[in-house]
Amino acid sequence: MGTGTELGVVDLPIQREKHTGFPKGEASSIKGTFRSISEYKDYFGKESDSESDQGEPGKICFTDARILFLPVKSSGEELFVWVTCPFVLNRFLNEIDGSKRFEKLTKKFREWEETLDDNKIIMIGKNEDPGDKKILEDFEFQVQENKELKFPSDFIVSEKDKYLRNKIQNDIYMVSNDMFSYFCEFSTEVITRIKIGDNGVVQDGGLFTEEFLPEQTILYNFVEDMQNCDKNSFAKTILEEQGEEIKEAESNIFPRVEGMIQLGGDTTIGKGITSFVATKTEGGK
Repeated sequence: MGTGTELGVVDLPIQREKHTGFPKGEASSIKGTFRSISEYKDYFGKESDSESDQGEPGKICFTDARILFLPVKSSGEELFVWVTCPFVLNRFLNEIDGSKRFEKLTKKFREWEETLDDNKIIMIGKNEDPGDKKILEDFEFQVQENKELKFPSDFIVSEKDKYLRNKIQNDIYMVSNDMFSYFCEFSTEVITRIKIGDNGVVQDGGLFTEEFLPEQTILYNFVEDMQNCDKNSFAKTILEEQGEEIKEAESNIFPRVEGMIQLGGDTTIGKGITSFVATKTEGGK
């Protein structure tokens, strides 16, 4: 999802948070995508039909999609890994209301936020030998001990995608906040596009650059029922249209639904095709 034409180095950049520079997806874009493909459009609000009709607000609240894991090129056999940072993980865990299962992780991530240097890296998922070297992009990092803490990442990848589901449990690395900011700024994909004229060559002014999130980037957002509609109204209507039937998650606690949508522009060149996994949190989101 882009911001339109800007005057920076990239002509068509992606959406980013103003205060951190991290990639994001506007809530209005996500809501509009679901609304456009849904039969239940009244859930998203109703426009006024006349001057006397004020319309109706939406029954569902969407938040912006925020970055959780960014794929980065690795020199190892795995080809790429996901990177994140203490700030991102703390923000994510703190936004899951009432979730005591993450208290230990949150406490540890806060400690690492103060002690993690730019040249050090922590493996989340499996414990590598401290002192080993890890090369990501053009940077060499020293592996730190992780106390065998594991991020509960299985619920954010589709059960159908066995490869990614297994990989994400083993290939998540945490870098410092500054290094993550660097990767978010310089490890996105920027391509040069052209517009061909009638004579078969590039039109004047038809050369431009466009930025994309790397394939297999993982973002998250929250959706809340604002007006206490039918129980699980969003999951049983909006999500179920594009996903499978709602089924219980592995924990047998939270309803879960999976599917595919297309976000942002460039539909005809296959951009923005997104796999979503919706899981109800303990806080009801």
